Amino acid sequence: MNKQEKENTKNLTERITAQRIMDLVDFAGTWERPYEIMAKGLSIGANYVTGEAYKGVNKFTTNKMFLRPLVINGNTVPRSNYWITIKQAMDLKATLKPEFKTSKVIEELREKRDAAYNDIFNETLTEKERLEARTLYNKYREEILRIDVSVNIVYYQSYLKPLTEKNEKGEDVPVMEPDYSAEPDEDGKYPLKQKTVQIFFAKYSKVYPIEVFDNLKDIAGRLTPVDSTNHSDTSNFVMDIANNYCDAESINLSVKPNSFEEYIVDEETGKESINLPEEKQFKNEKLFSAMLFKMLSLTTKSEKRLNRVKKEKQEFENEKEEMINELASLLLTSELNIFDESAFNNSLAKIKECHEKINSKNKLDIYFAAINASKSAQYIEKYIKNFIVVSDSKDKETNYWNESLGWTEEVELATHYSTEGLKKLTIPAGEKFSTVQIF
Repeated sequence: MNKQEKENTKNLTERITAQRIMDLVDFAGTWERPYEIMAKGLSIGANYVTGEAYKGVNKFTTNKMFLRPLVINGNTVPRSNYWITIKQAMDLKATLKPEFKTSKVIEELREKRDAAYNDIFNETLTEKERLEARTLYNKYREEILRIDVSVNIVYYQSYLKPLTEKNEKGEDVPVMEPDYSAEPDEDGKYPLKQKTVQIFFAKYSKVYPIEVFDNLKDIAGRLTPVDSTNHSDTSNFVMDIANNYCDAESINLSVKPNSFEEYIVDEETGKESINLPEEKQFKNEKLFSAMLFKMLSLTTKSEKRLNRVKKEKQEFENEKEEMINELASLLLTSELNIFDESAFNNSLAKIKECHEKINSKNKLDIYFAAINASKSAQYIEKYIKNFIVVSDSKDKETNYWNESLGWTEEVELATHYSTEGLKKLTIPAGEKFSTVQIF
């Protein structure tokens, strides 16, 4: 095959790969977070209706560490740390408890607080009077904080502002630029469009802890902790793969309640950490496995592995990386035959969401994501092949052993792992894994 034929084959492969994935993605629905945050122990605040945790500076203003005790009818009430706006509460037919319907009282207290604050620095008053003013200021401040339990959530929005300039007559006229998204004319010239600039501005909404409302409807089990379930064979198997990978790659893997999926690299030490919610918070074990493999794939981008880290941040870098890791997760769960329809469709929905954000006419973005995903999956697969599934013939508990270990008694070995069950064969005592074909 000559150079031109190789190039033609490569181009055809790119087109086929991209088109096949896009055919799947085009029919994907809306991505949904695959797990619930349990009300008990939630540290960072989240919106009760959407279930989404607050971001940016809102992480601090809604963090339990910085919140005062919530007192209702003289009793301290545990915070779920779910928050809601008055409008959202009204839509759910909930009503604010009587003792918190005190906006006029709060305004009067604020006026008294501000007057006392000014007196603290009033040099015409005596030292004793200024100390009395400070006492009053603290009193009013404490009273306001007790009654006003709301928090302002800040968020940012943007809009495109059309640009204008002055012409020779001093009139405002549009600033024009070529519209490269349109088709050029016969001379290769693109039509013009008015140039715009993206303007960012901040807004805020006032939210209240859900505990200060009466008759609040329970949404998706948020008011009650998610029921605990036992780990299945599938999730145990996936966790063992993840631990094997993380131990070998010196990554700290932490699965704990009320966490969010995070990949963190310490800037000083370079130490890597993965955080995940517990499996019981996921809608099913397959979604947990898919998320875990996605986080493992995310670590492969580092310089000491596949080196997908760019020195300068690229356009839509996060979205492109997201597509890579979702595809890698699909490849890994498919390889082990441990994905289901919900996990498969959710991954496709996330890929679709990212691709729409990129808004690229070049479907090769999908192709290059698939290539990188394949490399990422292959990097992780070498840790999968060091594991096989063993069921102790005595107590039938499933364990996972490294191939370097031998047997101490007769055991059953799973030679194939699938959603249909484990296909097993019996291995005599004293045998080594090296004598057995493993997947």
